[in-house]
Amino acid sequence: MRDGTAILAYQAQVIATHVKKAWMAPDYLRFPAGVPMVNATTLISEIGHALLIAYPKAPFVVMYQDIPGKRVFSLRSEDSRMDVSEVAKARGGGGHRNAAGYSE
Repeated sequence: MRDGTAILAYQAQVIATHVKKAWMAPDYLRFPAGVPMVNATTLISEIGHALLIAYPKAPFVVMYQDIPGKRVFSLRSEDSRMDVSEVAKARGGGGHRNAAGYSE
């Protein structure tokens, strides 16, 4: 139990740090206005959920990571927001309404 508590505290710290580092997606990515994004290589879904809470007016949120030769995008949304599967499919990716991704 002690180990689990420490792990959860560490995860909360990692998530909070990523939320603080989020920035608005640049125009060249052709996302709608007001989409926050952050470079994240771990806890992708958890960070996405926290960003959705931190940015309640955003149509969706983006986590990305660079791997040799490409950038991988992970998109998260909620039912009341934009269908991210459509964004991902238009860019050669896939997923479902609230969680999708693609790479370029």
